[in-house]
Amino acid sequence: MNVKRKIDSGNRSYKESWESDYLIANNNGKLQCLVCMNVVSVPKEYNVRRHYTTMHEKKNATYTNESRRALVADLMKKLNQQTGMFSKILRSQSHSLHVSYAVSLELAKAKKPFTDASLIKKCAVEMAKAFEDSKMAEIFESVQLSHQTIQRRVVAMGELVENSMLSLVKKSLYFSLCLDKSTNQSDVSQLLIFVCTTFEDFTSKEELFDICPLYGTTKGKDVYEALKKTVDRIGGFNKCSAIATDGAPSMTGKKTGLVGLFRENGVTCPTIHCIIHQGALCGKSVKQDQVFQTVIKIINMIRGGNRSLLHRLLRQFLVETEAEYGNLLMYNHVRWLSAGKCMERFFSIRKEIPAFINKYVSSDTTELKEKFQDPEFLRQLAFITDLTNHLNSLNLSLQGRNQTVSDLVGIINGFWNKLNVSQFQQVINEFNTRFKDIESLKSSVLLYNNPLGASIEDQPPDSQLELCDLQADMFLITRQEKGPEFFKFLSKEKFPNLRGSIYKTNFIFLISAFHSTESTKPKCAVSFMADFVTEATFLVENGFQFKNKKIMLKIKILIADTLAKSFILNVKGHSGYYSCTKCCIEGEYHNNGVCFPPIVAKLRNDNDFQNYSDDEYHLGVVKKLFKLWTTDRLSVRLQNRNLCLISNRFLKHVSVFVPLEFQRKLRSLMVYKQWKATEFRQLHLYNGPVVLKDVVSIDVYNHFLSLHVAISILSSNELHLKLINYAEELLRHFVISFEVLYGIYNMSHNVYGLLHLADDVKYHGTLDQFSAFKFENFMQQLKNIIRKSDKLLQQISQR
Repeated sequence: MNVKRKIDSGNRSYKESWESDYLIANNNGKLQCLVCMNVVSVPKEYNVRRHYTTMHEKKNATYTNESRRALVADLMKKLNQQTGMFSKILRSQSHSLHVSYAVSLELAKAKKPFTDASLIKKCAVEMAKAFEDSKMAEIFESVQLSHQTIQRRVVAMGELVENSMLSLVKKSLYFSLCLDKSTNQSDVSQLLIFVCTTFEDFTSKEELFDICPLYGTTKGKDVYEALKKTVDRIGGFNKCSAIATDGAPSMTGKKTGLVGLFRENGVTCPTIHCIIHQGALCGKSVKQDQVFQTVIKIINMIRGGNRSLLHRLLRQFLVETEAEYGNLLMYNHVRWLSAGKCMERFFSIRKEIPAFINKYVSSDTTELKEKFQDPEFLRQLAFITDLTNHLNSLNLSLQGRNQTVSDLVGIINGFWNKLNVSQFQQVINEFNTRFKDIESLKSSVLLYNNPLGASIEDQPPDSQLELCDLQADMFLITRQEKGPEFFKFLSKEKFPNLRGSIYKTNFIFLISAFHSTESTKPKCAVSFMADFVTEATFLVENGFQFKNKKIMLKIKILIADTLAKSFILNVKGHSGYYSCTKCCIEGEYHNNGVCFPPIVAKLRNDNDFQNYSDDEYHLGVVKKLFKLWTTDRLSVRLQNRNLCLISNRFLKHVSVFVPLEFQRKLRSLMVYKQWKATEFRQLHLYNGPVVLKDVVSIDVYNHFLSLHVAISILSSNELHLKLINYAEELLRHFVISFEVLYGIYNMSHNVYGLLHLADDVKYHGTLDQFSAFKFENFMQQLKNIIRKSDKLLQQISQR
């Protein structure tokens, strides 16, 4: 019978006294001899002593006291220099590889030849030499930027993007495609395939999926084969909800076109002509108008052909007469917005053009001069200019990301109503012809926008019975949510077809923005919020009219971060003694900060707030845990090797498996101060229990688990209804234990606020219902719009 020998783990740990006694140091978890640099495999004192006595005791026994400490310091310095040299080489190689990929990416984005990389490298070296930085010049020389290397880098990045896109589409519940054909500079036709994916949480993503070259003909059969080859890689057309095309005959042909081949091969998803493209084609009837043709004739007479002299004279003449514009625009029938911009510019300088023609044009222009004196011509000119501008506005409003079919149909219908008012019959006929296929989507759009008011008879048979149950459900008919937010309340088991229909059809959008006139942070919330309060109050009390129907507005919740909340409410900030917005707890001052005892005081109410009953009041927990684990007292502080172990788990065992739905991958724990909120959220809700296990103490780990489980319950659409009391108990346990583990002086505003979190969920729903995460993410879109610090609201409104 084999008996395993019990290992004495307590006797197998490194002791600092071994440095001076046996000249052994701890080098990244390994026991390394400072003299011969050998590694002692078993960390027991017997092994360490035996190595020293047999190898080095005779030569180093004479060193004692101060001389011994000097010897150890000298040997440690040599060890650090040696290990530092290797780590420096590794860092340099890593940076060189990163730069090589970065340059490759920029060249690919700019569509530049790969051979330009050598020129970039040469320029970088010359700049370093000009600044007399020889080391930097050597580093630049070491970067691999040959055209073969750039090609490999671009191919590798392309494969990574391709695999990511394939994985993204495969994970989606449904996807829709948009097809367009274009020709590159070498006259090779390219089939562009765009994809919009919809996921179970009702989020959607739009990306360019593939570019398929068509070297031969571009018939419907060629397009179908190229498309099928791409779609087969993601499982075929089973999950495809719709396909939009550019309307070319090879796409829309019912026999040999793409649509006909779809029907022939059993692809049943609907195909529609691109709404933006149809809107642009409707403007062609305007371009056939006699007034528009006259304008183009005048522009070509001045700027067309080899009339460079007339063009120069025109610009000089417009400057001398101080005209609104300094030049005329040429019309380009390929560009969708060209007609509107051309007509707008012409109409603005309509008074200067006859004078210029009379002065500089020698040919017979009597007929054109009479046109400018004809009131009917000028009236029609103004009308055509206004109409083309409206068509441009329509085109721009149809463009952009994150717009659903419901949004586009609403925009088209609004413009349709404007046309009926203008009674421009040619364009009306074009709209009636080109957008008749939108009528087939009407029932789906109505179901998406207002399922409670949708006609049951107009819906597919498999959804009618479910819609009957939905419109009779007493809970659902009281909900105020619309669109995807409403469908989140539907049970997967009870309403599978209705939930499926909404996946096929998908958001935060800006309705108003306010900006302070002060150069610094506003000092008075009343004056800063006055316009918003006035407008919101009016809308809540009176509603607004839309299509002859009065719609009432209800504000469910105002979401703000801690600083904005204290500013708007004009109350103490998070560092104040009475800063809790839920109860009247009084903070205590410890270790240069305000902290709160883990007890719930008298709750605040609206009457107390309005009457200023508390004069002292009016005027991220996970990150805090990380801070305490790295800097607080020894009972909870992690050793450096444990911090490295957690970081290693982040980078090697977690980040490589993080799916695309997460915006960021976890970085090293050493840089947690630079982490974004989404990284803390990911660690808190998903990865924390795995990476912290067997690293932190059992008390700290169980304490973290109580927060993890509680927040997971409060974030779940199903569990928060059943287990909210249990989650509340877990949060209370977390806050009370927090004081025991980390001390009263660390009980900050954020930690104490967890006691009231369950009450907020009872009132508002799951945490995502009143979380600021999605609004913070949307801020990135607004930041991308803003190019300078001046006229912020104008930039947001016009871009």
